Amino acid sequence: MKTNKEPLFEKLISIDNLEKAVINSAKKKTDRARVRNALKNKDRIVQRLRYLIINKKLRLPVHEGVDINDGISQKRRIIVKPYYVYELIFQWAIVQVLKPIMMKGMYKWSCGSITGRGALYGKRYLERYIKQNPKKIKYGAEADIYHFFESVDIEILKGMFKKKIRDKNMLWAINLVLDCNKIIYHGEEIDIGLPIGFYTSQWFANFYLEGLDHYIKEQLHMKCYLRY
Repeated sequence: MKTNKEPLFEKLISIDNLEKAVINSAKKKTDRARVRNALKNKDRIVQRLRYLIINKKLRLPVHEGVDINDGISQKRRIIVKPYYVYELIFQWAIVQVLKPIMMKGMYKWSCGSITGRGALYGKRYLERYIKQNPKKIKYGAEADIYHFFESVDIEILKGMFKKKIRDKNMLWAINLVLDCNKIIYHGEEIDIGLPIGFYTSQWFANFYLEGLDHYIKEQLHMKCYLRY
């Protein structure tokens, strides 16, 4: 894992990055009055958030987890909803800076929660491999990490970012979000790992599993491997 020595914090607090974070985080949410108001007052929101980040005065709340039954299987999940101002905007600002760095080391066929790499992208890869290697395929396996997001060890993830990123101020910003892993759930404080509902979580999850992907491909020599 190569260490990135760029001044990432400067990119994080740039007016351009924060403005993009306001606009991008508002997509598909403009039916909410708070989001529409933020867009109307974008310059003020950006300046205030920039001040809070630079002076490290930004404080993120302790959230309360909400139960939902997700998808066709109606699997129970605990969802954590970030506040739009300033929390979700802050998450987008972080990902916009980290995305090129995380993508650089990411396994090509890691498909979950990545733009342009959805289910169809993975399906085509599997179909193509099967078609090109009909006589070589003997076995197939499907695996699942039980309650993956909840099981992520935040201290390990912090250590991974510390090895990857030299900029201490950027690490402060990342850790501020990671420390939101403690939530209130049915009146008790629990460790939720990477909160489902945070924009950062899907990216941090893929970064967390980067080593596993490379281990499976490069040391176990799995011929055809897809993670979704």
